[in-house]
Amino acid sequence: MYRALLRFGVAMCVAGVTLTTAQQATAAGGTMPQRATTAPAQAAQLPASAGAQVTARVDGKKGKIGSADFGIHSFQGTPGVAAGSVRLACAPTWAAVNPAPGEYDWEQMDYWVDRVENYGYSDILFAFCSTPEWAAKPVARPDDRYLPGSVGQPRKMSYWRDFLEQVVQRYRGRITSYETWNEATSRFLYQGSPKAMAKMTRVLYEVVQQYDSSAQVLAANVQASRQINSRDWLFTFWPPYLKKLKRMKWPVDALSIHSYADIRNYPKYRKKGQTLRPDLISGALKILRRYDPPKRLQIWDTETNNLEKFNARGQRAVVARTYLDSFRLGIDRTYWYMWTTKFDPWMGTQMMAGTASVAAYDQVRAWTKGKKLRNCQTERRLTTCRILPGKAIVAWSERGESKLKLGGKRQVCDLASDCRKVKRKLKVRVDPVWINRR
Repeated sequence: MYRALLRFGVAMCVAGVTLTTAQQATAAGGTMPQRATTAPAQAAQLPASAGAQVTARVDGKKGKIGSADFGIHSFQGTPGVAAGSVRLACAPTWAAVNPAPGEYDWEQMDYWVDRVENYGYSDILFAFCSTPEWAAKPVARPDDRYLPGSVGQPRKMSYWRDFLEQVVQRYRGRITSYETWNEATSRFLYQGSPKAMAKMTRVLYEVVQQYDSSAQVLAANVQASRQINSRDWLFTFWPPYLKKLKRMKWPVDALSIHSYADIRNYPKYRKKGQTLRPDLISGALKILRRYDPPKRLQIWDTETNNLEKFNARGQRAVVARTYLDSFRLGIDRTYWYMWTTKFDPWMGTQMMAGTASVAAYDQVRAWTKGKKLRNCQTERRLTTCRILPGKAIVAWSERGESKLKLGGKRQVCDLASDCRKVKRKLKVRVDPVWINRR
């Protein structure tokens, strides 16, 4: 089974991960629940990608890279990075807002939307989860890590529609995107049928079109990993879900994945010194193409981090390459998980004040905002992309160190904004550099 995961390579959370979303009990304090996880790995040098084997969408991301394409999660304070959009994942849950038929408690949801707006953001993505017990269809293996009944599909779609009508009307013009369900391939988040989730997706699309047509609708996102109780849930859920959406003529504006990559759980990748994420994304795109989604649909990665432990250079490289890989492979938006005010042992790559990750995030945004990545290619471990318009390129080594012939004196800038003049040949390492070809 795990060989199949690597072969198809869809973006994922990893073994033992529990929660990826804010909880009812933590809303007032603005903190996240703890995750059950395996023991952290020792600090490692950055692994490399399969690189040349990656299959990319033609010319990568469609259109220019915008501020909103750099997303973030934050439940602990104003993000200290130049993100242009924020994702609220189950903050709060359906069960918390709608505890009984016709009864709504808006305190938590008002709190979170107000808080994100106070951060200074106007582009807000909200992801739904946790069916109220009174509305949920029973499941064979209940999992109440959120709330009782939270993993079941609605017994009646009218329950879901009524709830959505209240939400969309209340937050019209404030929440700009709605994600049908958070991690529908996690058994502790959803155990309903693909058919039911497709119907839920269509209902969400209909409600948004009726009450706030300027907002976008995302399909339920998917992840796959060596996660407790997940097994082959990805492969039993995602293909039939996509098939149903296709029959419904794709009632969404974007498709969604999660790309947690952690080679600790894939020994063959660790042995080869490779990172999973580019291969996982290309595998996800390969699956999507089987269902021929229309070109109008975007693809968003709404939750990502690399759970391997890296040194400072590795962390810079992970963050920079996360966004560069997204754009070159055809992912339109990427939401980093997450901004924190203190060290979080679950996350391999920290995003908080004083870390190397912050400078890398902001620098890649400065290099690419308003631009396009084109003509990306990997040859002998060296990956290069043109940044258009202009004559600059971005380059990094997929493993170790590579040499790039410059053909003359060029200005080279790293992720710390240190620039220098280089003649003839440049040693390129795992952390990307910007090269001005003028």
